[in-house]
Amino acid sequence: VLFRSLASSIHTQTDLNEVLLLLYRVAQEIGGFDRASIFLHDQESGFVRGVWGTDREGNLVDIREHIFIAEEDEGLNLLCHSGLPYLFIEDFEQRYQVAPGDAMYGVHNLAQIAIRTENRLLGYLCVDNLLSQRPINEVEIRLLIPFIQQAALVIHNTHLRAESQRAKERQKYLEEIGASIRANTDLDAIMHQVRDVVLQIGVFDRAGIFLYDAQRELLHGTWGTDREGKIESIAQQVFDRPTAESLDLWRVIEHRLPYRIIENMTEALQLPTEHFMYGVAYHACLPMIVGEEVVGLLAVDTLPTKRRITSKHTEMLLPFVGQAALAIRNARMLEERQRSLDRQRSLSLLASAISTNTDLKELLRLSREAIVQGAGFDRAGIHLVDEAGDLMLGTWGTDREGNEEDIHGHSNSILHAGHTTQLTVTEYGRYRLIDDYTGR
Repeated sequence: VLFRSLASSIHTQTDLNEVLLLLYRVAQEIGGFDRASIFLHDQESGFVRGVWGTDREGNLVDIREHIFIAEEDEGLNLLCHSGLPYLFIEDFEQRYQVAPGDAMYGVHNLAQIAIRTENRLLGYLCVDNLLSQRPINEVEIRLLIPFIQQAALVIHNTHLRAESQRAKERQKYLEEIGASIRANTDLDAIMHQVRDVVLQIGVFDRAGIFLYDAQRELLHGTWGTDREGKIESIAQQVFDRPTAESLDLWRVIEHRLPYRIIENMTEALQLPTEHFMYGVAYHACLPMIVGEEVVGLLAVDTLPTKRRITSKHTEMLLPFVGQAALAIRNARMLEERQRSLDRQRSLSLLASAISTNTDLKELLRLSREAIVQGAGFDRAGIHLVDEAGDLMLGTWGTDREGNEEDIHGHSNSILHAGHTTQLTVTEYGRYRLIDDYTGR
């Protein structure tokens, strides 16, 4: 009767909770075990969650508060990697040094029976005879397997329906939020929002957003996630090309790949223990591209839970990342336009002040300020050539911290000021551009 109930539930789509209760009854009534507990593996979240179990007095209890990371479940990992139908532990108490007072104290024979479909481990049924201390017969374990196979089909079908529904909801959410991000013009707010949205869909544990400077081949961090899963500013993270290559980030930029996934980042890249990415297993990165222009990079991982990142997960993000990239490019263009307007306004004001000023010292100071503020340079220095044409006389300059500096006491002979200065003054006339001053 129990077998027929399980079989019919596959076709009638009986509530999963009822199916698991049937399986629990099978373990006690068909298998004859004192206690049973059922745990399901949620591959997407990376957690193992209890469902139904038996307390130390033999009563049915709800154990849904029992949640732990799948990577830390030795039995689950052995069942997963070995492909065995079940594990039999002869003396659980001795093997795990269970102390008095522990819920599992006194358990000797114990079996963990895999709940699996052909290619997916869905969880396991755990049985023991704590109350009677009767030895477990492996024939009794094998007797449960046909029932578990029936239950596995129900669980699998339920998971597929739930996954399909979650995928639809996530896609709808990403489409809706993508439209609102496109309408945003604040670049920092966009980066912050992109990071938050990626984590809110419930697949990834951590996310970091970088802006790409194509001219200097640099990735500039904006917003990310610390090792505890909290939001943090990563503005201090600036990766040049060699650093990006060492983290396997560069090839998605260089080759315009849609995404890249690494299954064991720490091992694959041989990261040292002090590295800020040490311990990361699954890691993915997606370039943020508009046309052929790379504007940024999204990096995600599952450091806390170690859960898998699949192509399905990353491909789900592609439309959203495209919308975010467009928003970033538009916000950058607006920022650049605003900077240009600010520079023009600053230049106009300074030009007006310069044209009405008759104090040479003040005029030169305002000219240096116009060059820095209006033209957008970090530093500028103005030198006058003396009447004889032999000396360069300092007036106003900029120190190494970017502050205005009075350099009236600085003078150099043009003949001894260096080849570059001589040529600029005597031959090039208006200006000369040097690509690598220090190196030259």
